[in-house]
Amino acid sequence: MTQTPSYAFNWKEYLRFCTRLEKDSYFSDDNLEESAVRTSISRAYYSAFQHSYFFIVKKFSYKYPAYIGSIGQQVGMHEDFFYFIRNILVSSFSEPKDKDLFTELAIKLKDLKLLREKADYKENVLGSRMYKDEKKAIFLAKDIHKIIDYLKEKYPL
Repeated sequence: MTQTPSYAFNWKEYLRFCTRLEKDSYFSDDNLEESAVRTSISRAYYSAFQHSYFFIVKKFSYKYPAYIGSIGQQVGMHEDFFYFIRNILVSSFSEPKDKDLFTELAIKLKDLKLLREKADYKENVLGSRMYKDEKKAIFLAKDIHKIIDYLKEKYPL
């Protein structure tokens, strides 16, 4: 397994695992197949979230909580992180391309989280819809990794 020097774990390996699991997720046992598809979606999310999170924490000093809900309650860490990217980070840049990239990052992370929640918590979703969700989750995760890799080059740690 390859390691990147700035992380204890290379989160791209999780994505590679999901891609492999997606290709191998056609089991004769329906329960194993469903487990593989749900795991692939869930791990794709965490691969993208963690890759993004560690970069933004190190480069832009994100610290939870950055946002308190309008009724004074804390929101979850993931929602807080999306808010930080989309509202606080975006507003700190003057270059439109940077604003667009960070906005796109926040939207894709949130979309991928919704797929992960569906895979982790919803019953009776297996079938063609679940396979489409798996493909979409892996596609979104790959896009998020590309965005972070681009940002890491532009804004080195």
